[in-house]
Amino acid sequence: GPLGDALRSHGCVVDFQGEEGKLPMMVHGGGLPGGRIVIKGEVSSQFVSALLLAAPYAESSLQIDIAEAAPTSIAYIEMTVEVMRMFGVAVERLAINSFKVPKATYTTPGDVQV
Repeated sequence: GPLGDALRSHGCVVDFQGEEGKLPMMVHGGGLPGGRIVIKGEVSSQFVSALLLAAPYAESSLQIDIAEAAPTSIAYIEMTVEVMRMFGVAVERLAINSFKVPKATYTTPGDVQV
């Protein structure tokens, strides 16, 4: 699937627990390298959000490029970026389909109203 493919192309070890390419999957420890990763976003914005949320813990900053020029469910991706900002991670928007996430640690903002 798109998330497993993106992680594997970036050097991560991913094992699918059932059918190859379908969830559930296990991502083995060892760290997420920084750099640039490309993911297909047409299947689910949740895969893009998963990478965004994990990216601050990569070995260095991580640029996440969505393969499609107009990503599916961009509003949900933007919501993820806003929540990350609220928790202390400033994601840089390079284009409508490209984000740069610094190596960082989430911080608690105190009370959050949803």
